[in-house]
Amino acid sequence: NVVPINFASVPPADLTALQLNSGALQFQIAGAADYTYTVQASTNLSNWTTLLITNPPVLPMNWTDTNAGSFLKRFYRVLLGP
Repeated sequence: NVVPINFASVPPADLTALQLNSGALQFQIAGAADYTYTVQASTNLSNWTTLLITNPPVLPMNWTDTNAGSFLKRFYRVLLGP
């Protein structure tokens, strides 16, 4: 028996760019601990590639996209899951 999660009571996930250094873009991920966060990137806002799936016990956490400098433009989003 699966119990649905009420995401309305969970703080929204937040992905904040902190700094670009030598082609690596550092982010801070904030939200509620013990939920799964999926960070995705796209160059055209249509096709998304998963870069990170994490279930951190403590937030905020820092994460670095070491490949960010390989793209002329890159869009990011973070998805919150159970």
